[in-house]
Amino acid sequence: MKKLTEDQRRQVRNFLAAEGLTFGPLLEEMLDHVSSDLEERVGNGLSFDEAWHELKIGIPQNHFIDIQAETMETINKRFSISRFFSMAALVLMFGGILFKILHLAGASELLILSFAAMAGSFLSATVSGIYFNREKQGALRLVSILAGTLLLMAGFTFRLMHWPGADFLVTGGVGVSLVSFFFNTFYAYRNRSTQANLLSYLHEKHTPGIERFLLILLVPVAILRILTLPLPQNAFLGSVILATIIYAAGVQFFVLLWRALEREAAMRNMLTFSALVLSVTCFALIFLGELLTFEVRLILITVFSVVTAWLSYKVNPPKNFFIPLVLVLIAVVFTANMLIRLNLIPGGNTVLVFNWVVLLVLSTGLFASTKHSATRAFLILSLAGYLLEFSGKLI
Repeated sequence: MKKLTEDQRRQVRNFLAAEGLTFGPLLEEMLDHVSSDLEERVGNGLSFDEAWHELKIGIPQNHFIDIQAETMETINKRFSISRFFSMAALVLMFGGILFKILHLAGASELLILSFAAMAGSFLSATVSGIYFNREKQGALRLVSILAGTLLLMAGFTFRLMHWPGADFLVTGGVGVSLVSFFFNTFYAYRNRSTQANLLSYLHEKHTPGIERFLLILLVPVAILRILTLPLPQNAFLGSVILATIIYAAGVQFFVLLWRALEREAAMRNMLTFSALVLSVTCFALIFLGELLTFEVRLILITVFSVVTAWLSYKVNPPKNFFIPLVLVLIAVVFTANMLIRLNLIPGGNTVLVFNWVVLLVLSTGLFASTKHSATRAFLILSLAGYLLEFSGKLI
């Protein structure tokens, strides 16, 4: 059967968009469906123009709008349980922080329950997504990300409660996550965009919701961090939340990059692929924490920041100068932090790295990047890491 040309597929895509399809995954699915129908008609002896005219006159009015409305309603119903668990995780996490501030009993237990609720959200979304999209490929790749995340959450829970086995769980979580990241990166590099990819299909629907969740976590804990800057480092009680934000934003960033690799052939080159492999490697290994030496962790953080800043720009180059400036600032700040901590430049320069001006620029970049999802995920991650690195008072 003769396949449609890229120009013909583009013509079909433009028609579907004009008919009201705005949900990307559904548009791609309809594109594949209509293209297959056209290829079959052409195979039966019609020209493309004849087949295309014949197909269009047979489409009922508002057909695709109705399909999209039904699809969105179904998706919203499926993920109501996941949203409930997400809200519960937020309430429990901030409740645990509040209990710690007030020195009330049960703070650690509330944090553990928040991790459990978050795990419930991930599990319910993943299981329902796989079940209701059984015809799509990639369930194993999706489950591998979930498995790595759950193992890491279990490991950090064990560390929080000082239970034995924490290092084993963390190491297992990092190992599974690293394999999963490699596998998904290789798949995205080798395959064109298709709605048969379950991970891309589910993630595109929930990208805005994930961003909101991360911002809801970040804003109050950032305020708490600033308020506690004059106090000793151990007075800050939001490190667990910042670490959670860093991991979740990192995974969000990588999935967005995988989607970009699948969608844009120009992105699928060896330089981008190598940079992404280096980025996911550094990111995963950082979560080994004290299982690595302090110096190694600093180097990993710096390499990750520099490489990922470049990837953020590469995936969706902004039209203004400000966002690239913020990305360069991130690379410079974390590189300078490494050099100071390793005593390669005088420690008195810390004040040039951690100050109100840098914090304001990073925060402004976060809210100026609403049309750049990958860059925004990286900025959320970087701002959380910046706040976590503070050891003194902002000037």
